[in-house]
Amino acid sequence: MGLNPQEIGGLRFEPDNGAIYNRADLLELTPRELALMKALMMKPGHAVTKERLFELVFPGETEVQYEAIEVVVYRLRKKLAGTGAVLMTMRGLGYLLRPET
Repeated sequence: MGLNPQEIGGLRFEPDNGAIYNRADLLELTPRELALMKALMMKPGHAVTKERLFELVFPGETEVQYEAIEVVVYRLRKKLAGTGAVLMTMRGLGYLLRPET
């Protein structure tokens, strides 16, 4: 029995295969971008802390600067343009993925 997909804006996360779609099209993401998107889409409407995202995107990587998560977020924002979803910075809380208004 499969898990229910998560949808935000035009994006859909399919837990069964781990893919994220923009409407019918597979969203082309790097492994780090995909890890960040999965974390955000599994917590719809809730901010995920930078610390938690760093743990998920760079697991066990001690040589990576903490600010590297901001680079992944920056690249993702460009890829999310036109999807109906927006990646917001919640100052002091982390990041939140929500439908575009």
